[in-house]
Amino acid sequence: NTSLAVTLQSATRPNLLQLYKVINVFTYDICSEEETIDRSRGKFQWPDAFRNDVKTLDCPYTLDGDIIRYATRHCGSTARPHNSSLVMAQWHLPDIARCPTPTTQKLQALSLVEINSTDADVLDHSEAVANLTGSSDGLSTDDVTFASIAIFNLAAATSKDVNRTVGQQIASSSLTSVDNILNVNATVIGPTSASRLAKSMERLVTSVNVESGEIFQKQEKNVGFAINCPSTKNESEGFRSAPAGGVGEYFIGPFKNGAQDIKTGVAFDIPGAAILDATARLSSTNESLCPTAPTRYILYKTDSLFQDSSLPRNQSVSSKVISAQVGDEELRGLDKPVIMSFQLSTFSSLNNGDYVECVAWDFDKYEGNGGWSSEGCNVSMSTSNRTTCQCNHLTNFAVLLARSVAQPEKPRTQSEVALKFVSLIGCGLSILGLLGAIIVIATIPSLRRKQHHQMLLGLSVTLLLFLSIFTAVLYYER
Repeated sequence: NTSLAVTLQSATRPNLLQLYKVINVFTYDICSEEETIDRSRGKFQWPDAFRNDVKTLDCPYTLDGDIIRYATRHCGSTARPHNSSLVMAQWHLPDIARCPTPTTQKLQALSLVEINSTDADVLDHSEAVANLTGSSDGLSTDDVTFASIAIFNLAAATSKDVNRTVGQQIASSSLTSVDNILNVNATVIGPTSASRLAKSMERLVTSVNVESGEIFQKQEKNVGFAINCPSTKNESEGFRSAPAGGVGEYFIGPFKNGAQDIKTGVAFDIPGAAILDATARLSSTNESLCPTAPTRYILYKTDSLFQDSSLPRNQSVSSKVISAQVGDEELRGLDKPVIMSFQLSTFSSLNNGDYVECVAWDFDKYEGNGGWSSEGCNVSMSTSNRTTCQCNHLTNFAVLLARSVAQPEKPRTQSEVALKFVSLIGCGLSILGLLGAIIVIATIPSLRRKQHHQMLLGLSVTLLLFLSIFTAVLYYER
């Protein structure tokens, strides 16, 4: 026993673990060495640990320029078999959420690569991002961050003079990537990546060329786009989306002057003057394909790419988000407004006290993360489940619904407090005067017998009752 005690005192902690196991002492206080394998994040070899210890391991996969990330596991306690009053050591589930996956590594590599502005290189890059974001294991915040950077770089490298067919393929594969990302929760995407992706979608759709009379559209589960070359320069043009057999939505069109007539889905009507103005600014390259300014639409089923943290708790986006562009340049200050009609979401029907607001996305708000703004937009018509908006510019649009809530009590101004104080004093003096008049008339027989004094007495009593009630209400008013 003495030699064992000396050995225990001189042994290091890892050696103690081995010693305890060999002599079968305190084995209930040890979590034995164990290997765990995660399909996405690799193999983890957990060493022996004392009860209540927390073990850390380097992640199997690392990222360039990143801090070293760790996986952790706690050696906890559980009841012993056949004796629930005593405890024994037992491994808890490992925490490996901070460890990157091979998909994360590959997406980071794509976000760092310098893309050549050749059609083939850009197309290969877009298809690689689409394949990686379609991972069956789901996407992490790191995955979304790197994917959004890769798509943003892809959009920047895509030339407006790109081959028509290749440009359409790039836009289609990029749409698939964004749709894959929109399958995850909005909190995983985050406002920075969301804004980056929304900007990229606009840039990519702008780079797509169409021929005269051609309509090119692509629809995924969460997002879709449609690009049209209008047949005339000075007639209004638009697109609408409608339910497709109860599953999803699809674009139909073009159509003319129909935004206010649609009963379901989303509709957008662009005035002919805007198309005429945008056509005048077209480059000669685009004119060879489409003689008029192309109209471009993006429909988002959710607002995950438009995260505005400044919205009050009772206000939220209650419609789909639609983006509209004409030609290659931003159009603002239109003399004739664009008209859009939104069907409110199933759970957003208007109740008493609720109100809707037509809003446009401003990419410059909140340090470039963007936010909703009602500037240049107004509600032209609203029912319990549909709202029609008019705006004097083109960007991303939606409808905000504000649920009625109890309004917070506003603090009184100094003038209001002074007015209440003076009113109470005046009412008090009036009540005292009426009481004096009533007492005098009621107690002096010579006055009480005269008819006009009797009328005065009745009037005084009536005024006294009125002023008493008024003063009480004024005093207890908040």
